[in-house]
Amino acid sequence: MGLYQFLIVAPQQVFFKGVDFPISPMVMRTSGIDVILGLDWMKLYETNIKCKERVVALTTPKVEQISVDVTVQAPLTAKVNQLNDDVDPRNLLVDEFPDIFQDELPGMQPDRDI
Repeated sequence: MGLYQFLIVAPQQVFFKGVDFPISPMVMRTSGIDVILGLDWMKLYETNIKCKERVVALTTPKVEQISVDVTVQAPLTAKVNQLNDDVDPRNLLVDEFPDIFQDELPGMQPDRDI
């Protein structure tokens, strides 16, 4: 499988202020994200993101305007990603593209003491 792995599932509904909006979700390998509503979906429902007021305004399927207050979650304090010791060096992407992942970058200034 490639870098972007997802699974398309049956159409679902997302509810804002008691109004259901149809969505066609794709399940992706992410953590901490419930749903991402794309630009096409936001265009369909004439979505207006009001950052200063922390409000998202959109038009319902019955062509009524609603506003949804946005709650901000506390940011994560830290996130660490680490490869396990059992990684096979033959599977590293860097080795497959030596012309892209060069040991030295052409045109870069040499290291200097400051």
